[in-house]
Amino acid sequence: MLNAFLALKVWGAKATHKIVTLVCDNQSTVAVINSGRTRDLQMQKLAREMWLLSAIHKFKLTAKHQPGEFLFHADLLSRLHLYTRIPSDIQRVINSLKFVFVDEYQLKTCTTL
Repeated sequence: MLNAFLALKVWGAKATHKIVTLVCDNQSTVAVINSGRTRDLQMQKLAREMWLLSAIHKFKLTAKHQPGEFLFHADLLSRLHLYTRIPSDIQRVINSLKFVFVDEYQLKTCTTL
């Protein structure tokens, strides 16, 4: 859930008046984001901050579960700290990153990095 929060903190302003769907392999994170409830105090704090960002930047926040084996590229990116030199396959993934923002009227693809 921390990664989702950090992503919203960094890119939340670019999602104004959009629907943001976080794809995550952690079912607890998905449940907290979609339901708004959790008993875990740390997750409550992060969830509050995420919803605050959603309100400030005026985007709708949802989450979708995707099993970990289907999140190959995200998994590679989450392990960059393990490499002393970034392998060429990971560099290609980084260079091809695109963020898709959807609103009622159009589909925009914004390339970052």
